[in-house]
Parts: sequence; structure tokens; C-alpha cells
Amino acid sequence: MTHLAPLTTVVQATRLVAMAALFHIFRGLILGFILGVTFPSPAPAAEIHVPVDYPTIQQALDAASSGDVILVAPDTYAGPLNNNLDFRGKAIELRSTGSPALTIIHGQVGGRILRFHSGETAAAIVDGFTITQGLPNLFENNSSPTIRNCIFSFHTLNAIRCDNSSPVISHCTFVDNSYASSTTGAGIRCINNSSLRVDSCFFARNNASAGEYGGGIYAESSSLVVTECVFRDNGGEGGGGISSLFSELTISDSDFQGNSSDNNGGGGIYCAISVATITDCRFYDNMQCGHGAGLATLSSEVTVTNCSFAANGSCSQIHAGGLSGSMTLENTIIAWGAGPAVSCDGGTVVTLRCCDVFGNQGGDWADCIAGQQGVEGNFAADPQFCNLADGNFTLNGGSPCLPGNHPQGEDCGLIGAFDQGCGATAVEPTTWGAIKAGFGR
Repeated sequence: MTHLAPLTTVVQATRLVAMAALFHIFRGLILGFILGVTFPSPAPAAEIHVPVDYPTIQQALDAASSGDVILVAPDTYAGPLNNNLDFRGKAIELRSTGSPALTIIHGQVGGRILRFHSGETAAAIVDGFTITQGLPNLFENNSSPTIRNCIFSFHTLNAIRCDNSSPVISHCTFVDNSYASSTTGAGIRCINNSSLRVDSCFFARNNASAGEYGGGIYAESSSLVVTECVFRDNGGEGGGGISSLFSELTISDSDFQGNSSDNNGGGGIYCAISVATITDCRFYDNMQCGHGAGLATLSSEVTVTNCSFAANGSCSQIHAGGLSGSMTLENTIIAWGAGPAVSCDGGTVVTLRCCDVFGNQGGDWADCIAGQQGVEGNFAADPQFCNLADGNFTLNGGSPCLPGNHPQGEDCGLIGAFDQGCGATAVEPTTWGAIKAGFGR
């Protein structure tokens, strides 16, 4: 019996080793099966070509899967399967292979070209088309597509209408929309808790006149962020460039030139019962028939920082109205207006800090800003723009609005939208007549 115990131990050890080996083998097989079934390799994104693979854009959209790219050759596309284009919730990139000028989707006046309504995300992309002469392109039902490098022109109403949606629109041009009738938000109209972001876009000659608001953009009960955009020669009853109601606006690094409003003011921007932050913007040569040729507000909370207002007419450049509200102007230039610099009515309070108010035909430190000159860093001196008549708002090296040049010795930093752009030599004094002759209006 003395030899059995070691033999039993060896047998047991051999069995344990075999069992462990079998366990590892089966575990590898099971893991391989699970991994193979649960985590398949994703299919590569497909490229679909129009008209080579499919003759129409909608046929290509229907055939595509999320992640696919549809490449559209230069041509003019119109008719039922090239209008009312529907991504059906898929994350597809629809891209032209040529320039927008050569790749045109035509609504033939009565057709709608784009409709996003199935919760599309920012991965649903439209890139590089002219989208023209149709009914409003609809973004609704919590859709959030990305639109870039497109031209929207000659729509009978809005070029884009957002309803409870959050699109991102970048490097696009909106021109001559609402050409056949008048509508609120001829370029873009956003309502019903939409959240719109517009970057590096150009708005020109969009018309929301005859009692309507927001030639370029109209926002109601929505959030709007505008960055590095240009609004030129747009029109509306209020807010030729941008108009808002019950909304929150953040506007920066943008230009407003030659826009007009019929009666309610705000040739550049009109804010009604809204909250707005306006930074590093330029307002010039905007016109209107009521008040606030550059900016007008009604019962709103508005902050304006590092902006330049000049040559806006024919009445006040800035107007703050309504029974309540406030406007704060900081590090801002208000110069060379045809009317007074700032006007008010109702109970809105206007406060200026580190502002230069000078050369306004109807008065500088008057009306609701009387008594603020010489306090809080405010002063009246020629800002010395490099070439205002040509729209050059950079400052001469001797400008009192440059850091360190403040006439009262206070440290306000830069005042206005632009830093130094020409030499330190004295500039020829500006006159209103010279400014208007330069603009040619």
C-alpha cells in the first residue's frame, strides 16, 4: 500500500491538467463564437453616384445606408424624385462633386427641395448645391442636419423653415429669397424651440417687407447663434438683417450693412422681448423709417460689446424701447449717425461703459444717455477710422479708441470692433457728407 498513494496523486494531477486544458480550449471556442456574433466588423461606407448608379437623388437616398456618401455630378436636377428629398432619418452625406454654381437642385417654384423630419442628426449632411426656386426647405420634428457650402436663392417664401429643430448651417449664401411675396424670415425662419447655429454665411437682398419681420433671419421662441456672417441689403418691417421674438440670441463677428426696416426699427437687428448678446459686430449704412437704424429693441435684455456703429440713418443709430428691459453698451463706438446716437422710450435703461459717442447729427450724449459722458470711461472724440467711406472700420494708430490712447487716461482696452489698421499719422477729419458720398446712397 505504500506505493499506491503516489500513483493516485499522479493520476489525479494528470486528470486536473487535462481538465484545465479542455477548459481553456472550450473557453476559447465560446469566446470566439460570442465575439464573432456580437461584434461583427462594420461594413465599409459606400459611395453612390448620381446619375451613374441612380438617375435621381431620391432614388440614391432610398438605396443608401447610414454612413454612405452620395456624390452628385454637376447638372440641374428637378422633378418629383429630385424634389422633397427625404433622408428618412439616415446619417447620409449628400455632396456635389462640382461647385454649387454647377450643381443645381431646382424646385420649379412649386416644389419643396429638402425636408428633414425624422430626427436626423448632424451626420445627415448636404454639401455644395444651389437650392433654388422652391417652397421653404423644412427642418422639423427634432431634426438637426448639417448644411454647408450651399446657395439658397429665389424661394417664394422662406429659404429654410425650422420648427423644433437644431440645424447647423455654415458657409452658405442666402440671396433674393421671398422674391414673389413677403414672409417673416425670408432667409431663415426658426420657431417652436428650435436651436439654430449659423456660421460664416452671407445674406443679401432677402425681403420680408409689407408688415413682416427678419429679412435675413427670424427667430421666435428659439435660440440663435450667429458667427462671422454678413447681412447686406436685406429688408423687413422690423429687423432687416435679424429679428427675434421671445428668443435668445448670441451674435458675434458679423457685419450689417445697407439693411432696412419699414417702421419698427432695427435695420440691422430688431429684438422684441428677447435676450441678446452682440459682440465684435459692425453696423453701417443701415436705414429705417422709425428708430434705431442699426439696432432696435423692445422690452429686451441686450448687451453690446466691442461693436462699431457708424453712418446709420436717418434717425437714431440705436433705440431701446418698451415698458421694461435694459441695454448695456461696453467698449463700443457710435459715430457719424444721421440722427442721435441713442434714443429711448418707455422704461428701458441704457448704460454705457468705455464708449466713444461722437459726430452724430442729432446729438451724442443726449436723450436717455445724457450725463454719461466723462464717467465709466465714456468720452466723445473722433474715433479715426482708417477709411469709413469704404467700410474700413480699422483704427488709425492715433485713435483714442486704441488701448493706451484713452483721452481720460483710463484703461478700457480696445473700443470698437477692430484694432489698428493704418499708420499713426493724423487722419483727415470725417464729415457726414463725405461718408454718404462714399457709400453712394
